[in-house]
This record gives sequence, structure tokens and C-alpha cells, in this order.
Amino acid sequence: MAVTMGMENELNTQPIVDMAIKVGKKVFIPRVSKKDLLWFDYSKDRLSRSNFGILEPNQEVNFTHSLNEFDLMIVPGVTFYTR
Repeated sequence: MAVTMGMENELNTQPIVDMAIKVGKKVFIPRVSKKDLLWFDYSKDRLSRSNFGILEPNQEVNFTHSLNEFDLMIVPGVTFYTR
């Protein structure tokens, strides 16, 4: 399960994250790197605010996951752009 920690006007995903962890699911969270999203294991004590105010894994975290590992992705958002 991959979860983004949303911005102010987006859905609060923390209850979803907490429930997923409680029932034994793996939870991943992204960090923006240039134009890519890198996915990391979720850990409350390893989060910091990005320049946009979004919680993301801090720079000390270094093991990434690929999208093919996810069964479910929850992405709160106000606007989406695809190429």
C-alpha cells in the first residue's frame, strides 16, 4: 500500500495509514527527486516537511521500492497532470 501525506486541502490519509499498519500492511510514502517519485517504507519518525509543506521521508532514508510492489495506492490530490 502506498500513501502520500496530503496538503492542507486534501484528504487526511493518516487514519488510513494507521489502520493499514494496525492490520499488518506494508505502507510506503514518496519523496520527490527531480521529476521522479521515490518510494520508501513509511516511518513516522523519519518524516520531514518538503518545500511544499508535504511530509515525506527525510534524506537519511535510502532504500526505495518500485511501483510493481504495490497492491493499492491512495493519492490525495486537488489537481493531476499526465503527459
